[in-house]
Parts: sequence; structure tokens; C-alpha cells
Amino acid sequence: MKQAHLRYTTHVEKQPTAHLRIRIYLCQQEPIVSHLISQFGLSVNINQVVLEDRVFPRQVDLELHGTVAQVQQGLAYLASVSLAVQGKPNADGDSWYY
Repeated sequence: MKQAHLRYTTHVEKQPTAHLRIRIYLCQQEPIVSHLISQFGLSVNINQVVLEDRVFPRQVDLELHGTVAQVQQGLAYLASVSLAVQGKPNADGDSWYY
């Protein structure tokens, strides 16, 4: 009797990824960055935070990394909590001027 040899392969579809630099203005003390990571699976780098004692809004520069869908969901979340968000048109540039 001839034995059948099974070969298993897995095909992982690569989803398009996105890298986005944004500036948000925090007006409340909520764990916004924590939600972006835990709820949407984004990788978040905090590039700069402007902290002034008890002064709001606080300016925070972030880099978001994830699939296109994850980034879109994260941006929708930021809009749902009424955060002011600015994008950086040239991610390869070296300044945050718009």
C-alpha cells in the first residue's frame, strides 16, 4: 500500500501597512495612547510631549504603525473622543512644521 505524503503549507496574506505621524492635543487625562495599543493593535511611538504644569491642551507627537485598517480605526477613535489631530504631510521630513 502506497502511503500518501501530505504537505501542509500556510499562506499568510500580507496586509498593507501604514506609518503615520500625527500631532494630537490632549484636553483630558485619559489613556489615549494605551487605547490605541490595546484596542486597535497599533504600535505607537511617542516622539514628543509638550508638558506645562496643569495647562491643557497638551501637544503630543505620535508615530502610528499598523495595518491600514488598524490605523483607520485608531484615527476614528481619536475623532470619536473629540481630539484635535494634525497630520504631517511629509513623513520623511525632519520637522513637525505643517
